[in-house]
Amino acid sequence: THWQQAMLLFQEMQDVGQWPDIAAFNPCLGALVESKKWEEALALVVRMPSLALQPNSATKRLLLRASGNHWQGSLEIMLAR
Repeated sequence: THWQQAMLLFQEMQDVGQWPDIAAFNPCLGALVESKKWEEALALVVRMPSLALQPNSATKRLLLRASGNHWQGSLEIMLAR
């Protein structure tokens, strides 16, 4: 599926030593949100600090879309940034 391919590419980047930037992160997050993989999307966002990434406006919009089911988690993540 689309989200699995996106996550595989995201992981492969890291495996070969290419740290993803926000331009690579957001499409992965978007694929998870589109597929209604809410918990996986939030788990990916929690990894942002370990990847040295800061959420931008596109990231926050995606979190808001995911927040329908997990609004508390999304809110906590956005407020922590």
